[in-house]
Amino acid sequence: MVAGVDARQRLHALIIAYADSLDDFPEGMPERELILDLSTKAAGQAREIRGLFSRLYGYDP
Repeated sequence: MVAGVDARQRLHALIIAYADSLDDFPEGMPERELILDLSTKAAGQAREIRGLFSRLYGYDP
């Protein structure tokens, strides 16, 4: 399941990079809020995917 692990690591790295970039934007700036919202959604979707794998295959890839 190397491909799954690699994809998960890339997704987590992307979410972290987006979250880290929030400091570059002033509070209340629409782009900052959008990045925050999308990062939160991406993290939630990653949890859903991990849960689905756990239910289907009995492990978290």
